[in-house]
Amino acid sequence: MYDKDRLLPTEYVSIDLGRFYYDGNELFAAPECRGIVDYLLQRKNLWPAARLRFNLSDIRHKRAPIIGVPFGRALRKACENPSGSQKSMFEVRDWASYKGRAVVATMYAHVQVTSDSVKFEAWQFLDISAETFYVHAILDRNAEFVTHIDGATMLHTECQHTKIRDEAIKIKGDSYTKHFRLDGSFSIDVAEVLMDLYFPVQPLTQEFLTSTQ
Repeated sequence: MYDKDRLLPTEYVSIDLGRFYYDGNELFAAPECRGIVDYLLQRKNLWPAARLRFNLSDIRHKRAPIIGVPFGRALRKACENPSGSQKSMFEVRDWASYKGRAVVATMYAHVQVTSDSVKFEAWQFLDISAETFYVHAILDRNAEFVTHIDGATMLHTECQHTKIRDEAIKIKGDSYTKHFRLDGSFSIDVAEVLMDLYFPVQPLTQEFLTSTQ
């Protein structure tokens, strides 16, 4: 029952004492979407609308702190005045001062408005890695609710970065892996939370800033 992106619809997932099962096998949420899984489990209206990536083994990743602008902020900006086509770049102030002390992300967002929908795409490029985090959402024409959202990772070259930035072209790159997808009708608040759980950035607290000095 896996779809073409190897995501499993939650309707086929059995849950017993907080553990996941499908077709007689225990499943483990992929580390990239573990926060999303925990969030959806607490919201019974959203869980049935999801498709998620699960593994047969419990894989865990420990990432360095990432300095950047959350996906959700770009989504909010796209909803403020949706019209035509828009391209935006987001990066934290004084980002160069963090290089070598944390992973620095630069986000590019594209918005395209049609007669009945708003299409939002955004990419987070990391300064020390070819890995890219990508989210895609479709909103109703008035940007009042979301009908689709998904997230994926892939590897991009510098040349591909430039094409995405300048030409608003979606390039899947190498090792394309989708981690979650929701379809239905849900609030922009929910979409914002899902995006920021998928790509959490480090809050620039005084404690963190002191620790990186």
